[in-house]
Amino acid sequence: VAKPLTGTHHYLNNSQLVKNLTNVKNVARPLTSAQHLLDIKEFTLERNLINVKNVARPLTSTQTLFNITEFILERDITNVKNVARPLTSSQTLLNIIEFTVVKNLTNVKNVARPLTSMQTLLDITEFTLERNLTYVKNVARPLTGIHTLFDITEFTLERNLTNVKNVARPLASNQSFLNITEFILERNLSYAKHVARLLNGAHT
Repeated sequence: VAKPLTGTHHYLNNSQLVKNLTNVKNVARPLTSAQHLLDIKEFTLERNLINVKNVARPLTSTQTLFNITEFILERDITNVKNVARPLTSSQTLLNIIEFTVVKNLTNVKNVARPLTSMQTLLDITEFTLERNLTYVKNVARPLTGIHTLFDITEFTLERNLTNVKNVARPLASNQSFLNITEFILERNLSYAKHVARLLNGAHT
């Protein structure tokens, strides 16, 4: 336990038992200046029964989180590997390969919230199980602009029990499909290699 200091302080490595029954390894009181937390590797048991590896309070400035690889068990029973709160600026998510179980019982590999700008999804190859029981490899929501689909070769099982390789919803603009070579089994029991709906305009 240390009283508030005017400067930075490192290497609080011993266990401390304070009067409020908080067993901690590293304790830091709020500081007026920005502070970087490095190598906080020990367990912290707070009064609200949160067993964590890394704990950071909200900062007034932006903060970059690197190598947060330990488990965090929060009060809402969310066991996660990487947790990031919403940021005011755009953010690129790279190499988020660990499992995340959220409160709505969605077991996912990669989760991205809707963005105001266009986003390109590359190499999302892991399974996603959504609440509507849709077992998919690659999922893309409708975009306002033209979207080209390359090499979508994995199976998609939709709620209407259609087992397909490639599924495309009707778009308002022309769309080019490249390398759609897998089988498509539609609800009308048509076994086909290439299936195209009628378009109002010219189609190549």
